[in-house]
Amino acid sequence: MRLSQTQKAALTVLLLLQRAQEQRGDTQRPIMATDLLKIINDTRDTPVFGSNFRAGMHTLHQHGLVRQWRTRSLALAYRLSDIGYTKAIEITNKPLSKN
Repeated sequence: MRLSQTQKAALTVLLLLQRAQEQRGDTQRPIMATDLLKIINDTRDTPVFGSNFRAGMHTLHQHGLVRQWRTRSLALAYRLSDIGYTKAIEITNKPLSKN
């Protein structure tokens, strides 16, 4: 599966947040989609539209890279699956390309 820059960013952010939870010994909680999108947009010159973000996350979920939850208020939340965790590590260990 070829990943978009937004999907790579989402996997990387999820990896960093999950590792932070693990280091603090916190309960492994899903990350709210709105928080994830805000973090991604804070690092970009041009923001990612919510609909494009949701479509990319849906694709990651379909391919088994993330697990998806709905909160009681029906908001989306995500965590990396085992496969997604491995893929996120691969992404973060790759040298940055000029593309």
